[in-house]
Amino acid sequence: MSGYQVVEVADEYMILAAPSVNVGYAEVACPAGKSVVSGGYVFDADPLYPLGEIVVDASYPSGNGWKVQFRNYGKGAAHFTTKVYAVCVYVDP
Repeated sequence: MSGYQVVEVADEYMILAAPSVNVGYAEVACPAGKSVVSGGYVFDADPLYPLGEIVVDASYPSGNGWKVQFRNYGKGAAHFTTKVYAVCVYVDP
């Protein structure tokens, strides 16, 4: 392996509480020619939405990148920011 690179995407989300659509996804892709070997996320909840309760249901490789699934288990809307990371490398044949 060579060409170690961490790629990140930052975004804001607003997820409603159940029974509305209470699931959101964030995803980042590796550059062409590189393969994902790991990944992760960080997120910060907005204190102006205290009834939202964001939980990460899944964090996994997806295609040639990393994907994270968020769900609002709270009783109100949740607003938060997130960064999703993918660790990308060239994989020797």
